[in-house]
Amino acid sequence: MNSWKRLRELMAIQNKLSQLFNDQEELAYPLKPLESSIAMPTDIAEDAHMIYIILEIPGVAEKDISLTYNKRYITISGKKEFPEVSADDKVLRMERSYGTFTRSFMINEDIEENSISATLKEGVLVIEVPKSSHKTEIKIEA
Repeated sequence: MNSWKRLRELMAIQNKLSQLFNDQEELAYPLKPLESSIAMPTDIAEDAHMIYIILEIPGVAEKDISLTYNKRYITISGKKEFPEVSADDKVLRMERSYGTFTRSFMINEDIEENSISATLKEGVLVIEVPKSSHKTEIKIEA
């Protein structure tokens, strides 16, 4: 069982290093990723009325996912549980990630924050962020 503990510790170090490098990424307007400890491939799209954030998070239960919006940042966080294994099991290869994760995106749009919705189906989380229809226009006088 000690080998499992050491493996988890190594995975935690790997996740922290991944966060460090992911924090250096800069993406263009309107959304900017901040960090990720578990790989969550993400697609972002928009139409005239909505921003769509689509993340792959297989093996994570809906109850283990949290979605928050605060000061222009939408944050997805949660936990992927390490599977139960017998003390007699011998791991030959481990490539899947376990533990906590956080991914944040900056949204440079006016949105209807009380109408953000999310659905999880077959390991794919789809977040729908409605754009605000209330635009403020400033007229410049000469």
